[in-house]
Amino acid sequence: GGAFCFSVAAGLAADILIRQMPWRGARLSTAAALLGLASADSASAVPSFFKGPMDRRTFDDFLAVQKFLETASPPGRVAPYSGRYFYLLTPLLSGRGLVTEAFGGQFMLRGVAELQQASFLSRENFATFLDIAGVSHLLIDKKDPDTPGSLQDTLRSLMSPVFENEHFVVLENPDSFYPGAFARNFVVIDEQAEGGVASKSLGVAASGLLAVAQRPSYGGDDGLVRLNDSPASMQRMRKVAPDAVERRNVQEIVAVSPAETGWFVIPEAFHPDWKATQGGRILQIAAAYGALLAVRIDGAAGAISLSFRQPWWYSLSVWTSLTGWLAVVALLIGKKLALLPESWRTGLLQTPPPGANLAPRPSDLHKSPSGRVLVIIPTYNEASGIQNILDKTLLADPSLDITVVDDNSPDRTAIAVQSHTAFGRRVHLVQREGKLGLGSAYKEGFRWAMAQGFDTCIQIDADLSHDPADIPRLLEALEDGADVAIGSRYSGGVRVMNWPQDRLFLSLGASRLVRALTGLPLTDVTSGFKAIRCSALRDLDWSRFTTEGYGFQVELHFFLWKSGARLAEVPIVFTERRAGQTKMTLGIAAEAVGRVLQLAIFKR
Repeated sequence: GGAFCFSVAAGLAADILIRQMPWRGARLSTAAALLGLASADSASAVPSFFKGPMDRRTFDDFLAVQKFLETASPPGRVAPYSGRYFYLLTPLLSGRGLVTEAFGGQFMLRGVAELQQASFLSRENFATFLDIAGVSHLLIDKKDPDTPGSLQDTLRSLMSPVFENEHFVVLENPDSFYPGAFARNFVVIDEQAEGGVASKSLGVAASGLLAVAQRPSYGGDDGLVRLNDSPASMQRMRKVAPDAVERRNVQEIVAVSPAETGWFVIPEAFHPDWKATQGGRILQIAAAYGALLAVRIDGAAGAISLSFRQPWWYSLSVWTSLTGWLAVVALLIGKKLALLPESWRTGLLQTPPPGANLAPRPSDLHKSPSGRVLVIIPTYNEASGIQNILDKTLLADPSLDITVVDDNSPDRTAIAVQSHTAFGRRVHLVQREGKLGLGSAYKEGFRWAMAQGFDTCIQIDADLSHDPADIPRLLEALEDGADVAIGSRYSGGVRVMNWPQDRLFLSLGASRLVRALTGLPLTDVTSGFKAIRCSALRDLDWSRFTTEGYGFQVELHFFLWKSGARLAEVPIVFTERRAGQTKMTLGIAAEAVGRVLQLAIFKR
């Protein structure tokens, strides 16, 4: 997901860059250069798409190898030497893990990848790496160009083949430390030492010792040696019994500890989020050879439980990637619409006229007017324009009242409301202690309206982006049978003033995406200009509302629709705010996106 979003973002950035060029020659040159870079980046991968599928005999031979590995001894991991990705089926088919993701190790954690890279410096380093990494078998793809004959000959000179067919050969490594090893003596390697931890670690491993980058937190220096100490005083690392380590799954390991002080080394990639306990005690974990898992034991025999719990940011990364997908798709939809002729774009956004989708219900056979109407205006720092919106709204309908819900605006918006000539008669004020959000402001206004006996609530912004002169048209839609009349910028066409094209197309794309995900039968899912019967508001379960920003509008539309309320859209002209500053922030946008995903998934 991240790679997809990066690619699309790079393309859009290139498009913007090219369009900014002052003359046509510069635009063509830049486009050609960027196209050349993209071609060079994909040159190694594209040819494989034209080779066609592999022949059946190759895959049959691969399956034969997997059947052999399933029952072969000794147990251990497989190191594949192939540039063709079907070998990734090895864990599934044979039950054996892969020590690397192919020859290059692209999927490996950094420490293991560095250790493998250092192993290519000499035959001894290579054999040592295979031993400490728990590799029991090498799988060589004989016909693959990524494994030339010289490489195959070198590997065969190190180990003996135990299985071979036309396309593959399996070599056995009898000295593998799988499933684990015990090290009495160890060497501490300075991570900042010149030459790197990996190459120095393999030299230590070749001497039969363990290399760690930190001293034990308990047990002092018991077992610590230097490479120039007398070999007679050192104990070489030894392999544990095959049943000493049980891998229950990729995140749970149980090991039987010997009654000795030292290190239990398990050929799993080290990660700081591994935890080890024994009898309720937390044990120290260190990186063996800068790459593998080592647990410090203090002589107490018994089972050691190791568990891996992924960090919180793993899930955050997944949701960030998913959000990126949706944002990019919305942007692409908007860009695609921008390329269509004006008549086509208008046609795509056509919806039935207001009220056309309203089938009569028994309770609507005797229509009633909208009753007492209250206009709710949430404010935060809107002092410069509040008098104007109050005047225009009062003129729109002589019978309506207005309640301003102010979040303790520092610019003294509340004072400006109280100074209006109609304050205390048709203009009212609900003052709150701080900036609590758009959603809670509207909920506060709804509660106030129902407590005062109003029959209809109207939402409108304080910045005159909504024209109060359209209020009578919203009320007419209610009198025609709707429970909710929504002022739509996109019903029957696009009517937005003073917006840049990119913002308009992003809004259009987002609205269509939300409609596709949630099923909402609206062209303008985020409209903040609407009239709602209080009877429809009373039917809502307000405990299910979770957003406080602009996502509240989507929630309100969604839950009204799900409660059975009848929605109608009234075409309006939307004008970018004429006073004050926008309240949209990245956090508010992220909250809205997350809530849309929840509504789309659970549809409730």
